[in-house]
Amino acid sequence: MSLNLVSLINFTNEWTIFLLAAVLFIRIYKFHKDKLTDFIAATIIGGFTSEVIKYFVNRPRPEMSFIYQSTFEGSSFPSTHVTIAFTIAFFFAITCHGLSKKDRGEGDRYFAILGLFLATMVAILRILTHAHYPVDIFAGIILGFIISLLFVFYDVTLRKIK
Repeated sequence: MSLNLVSLINFTNEWTIFLLAAVLFIRIYKFHKDKLTDFIAATIIGGFTSEVIKYFVNRPRPEMSFIYQSTFEGSSFPSTHVTIAFTIAFFFAITCHGLSKKDRGEGDRYFAILGLFLATMVAILRILTHAHYPVDIFAGIILGFIISLLFVFYDVTLRKIK
């Protein structure tokens, strides 16, 4: 894989996360305003938690050819990109009941599926560019799920346990 292709995939990866966050932010703002603060908090907590774990684990990234060795910096475990993407997708699917059988006519189910699809694309692209090992990706997915699950039981806006 050449440096230009890796750079293109990385660019696509960054924009996929931005698209995922923007689309679901707008959807939550429009139909689930009471969850907006929780959504922002979950996203920030997901990124922060991943970076703290990275700092303490300090696992090196996968071996790459000398052509694009300098493309990625920092440690590998867990993937912060994947953690943020799956925190956003799982938050919408779980907390906003995006995958529930009662669709309320708002189309949340389609947005939840789109969110999970885009998050999966981020995970696949991180492996294709040799930025992470598969275990880093799985750890990011699990971390995103756990952080999202916390918001099922705790409401940041009301500052209380549900």
